[in-house]
Amino acid sequence: MRPPKKRLYIPVEDINLLMSRSLRLQAERSLMTAGTVPSMPNQHSWWSKAALPRTEHAATSRRADAFTLIELLVVVAVIAILAALLLPVLSKAKEQAIRVHCKSNERQQVLALTMYAHDNKDFLPDDTGAHQPWDMKYAAGTYLAAGGAPYKVWYDPGTYQSFGDADWVAYWNNSAPEFDGEDAPRVIGYAETLYGIDLYANTGSWEFSTNVNQKLSTEPISLKGKLLQISPSCRVLLACATVTSVGNLSQNLQTMKSYIWTGLPHSDDPDVPGTKPFTSAHMLNSRIPSGGNLSMFDGHVEWRPFQQFMPRAGGENYGPCFYY
Repeated sequence: MRPPKKRLYIPVEDINLLMSRSLRLQAERSLMTAGTVPSMPNQHSWWSKAALPRTEHAATSRRADAFTLIELLVVVAVIAILAALLLPVLSKAKEQAIRVHCKSNERQQVLALTMYAHDNKDFLPDDTGAHQPWDMKYAAGTYLAAGGAPYKVWYDPGTYQSFGDADWVAYWNNSAPEFDGEDAPRVIGYAETLYGIDLYANTGSWEFSTNVNQKLSTEPISLKGKLLQISPSCRVLLACATVTSVGNLSQNLQTMKSYIWTGLPHSDDPDVPGTKPFTSAHMLNSRIPSGGNLSMFDGHVEWRPFQQFMPRAGGENYGPCFYY
């Protein structure tokens, strides 16, 4: 008779532990067969890799926040295109603002001259002894400044690239006569048409004297033996100073374009304080002006393009030639 077999008694806790290990091994074999995780449960096993996707996502996010070289080049190209489109517009707006400022100056000058004429039996200031259209007697300048046209309105903002307030103060208070024995004139920044200015004397076939105004009311002018009636809306009282070298007198546009309109030697009018060369107002580029403002007897100010300019004052021996 065989002896009875011994029964093994395994605690319930050990059975649960064995079952959990068995299930874990089966799950790991299944995943290993699929080729997703290694077979050993170490620091690189499937459950330790649960935290890896979060780190990889953070790195990807950091890469997405940065610019690539191509993106940076695209941004630079867009900025360059916008600048190319906007700069001409801004430049044109700046030039337009300068013209408006210039018109305002001329209107104040016309108002001051009108008040002067009303106080002097219709006569405008007498500028006898002046040589250039931008010369003005001291007494007349003082009177006009007191009448609402301070010194700054007598200087063209269209020359801002060459002249500033310090120059204008020196010109307004000029103390140097052009020739010995003469009174020093104030040197302003516009071409006036006052009686007595030397450069309005007739030169050759140019009858510059027809541009002179002695009174505020327009009077018939004599041109080639004929009396011509002039409308107040067409008669120029003052204009922007557009100047070229001595003897440059022509109404032909191509010839005018060949003249020098900026950088004129200071010796053309040596009584002007300082040594800066002269330049025309409202230069279109480095060679020719774009035009100028003209104030008429009826009080309005109009812009005239350079193509319509003609010589208005000038000589063959001294002083710059003035166009408007």
